Amino acid sequence: KVGANWQIPLDRMSPISRKILDLWPTPNNNDVLARNYRFEPGSVPVDRDNVSVRGDWNASSSDNVYVRYVLNDESATTPPIFSNGAGGRLFNLKAWTLGGHYNGVFSPRAVNDFGFGYMHYNNTNLSILSNGTNFHQQVGILNVLAYTDPIFTGTPSISIPGYLGPGEATPNYRTTDNYEFTDNFSFQRGSHALKFGGDFRVVDTNMFYTGGNGGQTFSNRYSGDNFADFLLGLPSTLNKTARATLWDSRLKYYAAYFHDDWKVTPKLTINFGLRYEYETP
Repeated sequence: KVGANWQIPLDRMSPISRKILDLWPTPNNNDVLARNYRFEPGSVPVDRDNVSVRGDWNASSSDNVYVRYVLNDESATTPPIFSNGAGGRLFNLKAWTLGGHYNGVFSPRAVNDFGFGYMHYNNTNLSILSNGTNFHQQVGILNVLAYTDPIFTGTPSISIPGYLGPGEATPNYRTTDNYEFTDNFSFQRGSHALKFGGDFRVVDTNMFYTGGNGGQTFSNRYSGDNFADFLLGLPSTLNKTARATLWDSRLKYYAAYFHDDWKVTPKLTINFGLRYEYETP
């Protein structure tokens, strides 16, 4: 019963609504009758670890090497809306980089700098109920992502204005590997300060991101009451996502340049250069 003037017999409720109603939480708020369920969102605890290490080595008066390692490892847990874990989220991220440079002084007029870098990034964003029970199947909602990928299991997204309904955050994950090599050579010749070099990068990305299972909205379109529309199984809007795709790409970047600072006179210096860049699709 909703309100004071009407009720819907169970035999008139839709089968899906009857099954979802079994999963609906019992009232926990007896002091304010207009609200049958009170939700006080908790804080989002974060566990974060950061590490940074750098080493320098002077091999000789003309050779210097340094290497640096940086790690970022963190996780966060969003408290669920309902006691069964619905609406909660688990987020994990781990990223680390390893890079360094070699500086070589060949002569007072010639210096070379070579650099390299590698970065690995991985994150997952799942609901607490991911890889668990397919509640969509239990209540009879068909042709959604929960049937094809277990990370989409969880409660259906039910929106009823004025009520706190179930639903899950959209799961996704991403893995990226970046590789980079650079080289810069500087040379002083007479009145010219010359510099040229190049940059090469590879970016590998494996990413999964799509819409959720879809959702049903019941907003007072048929019976005169939002919750009555839900009990009758008559949504005002309905959407579904039935297919999810994995996005994979490899991008390459090339760059080369030449630069000259030409001291024409003690009062006149001309700077000119050329740079070429190419990035693959």
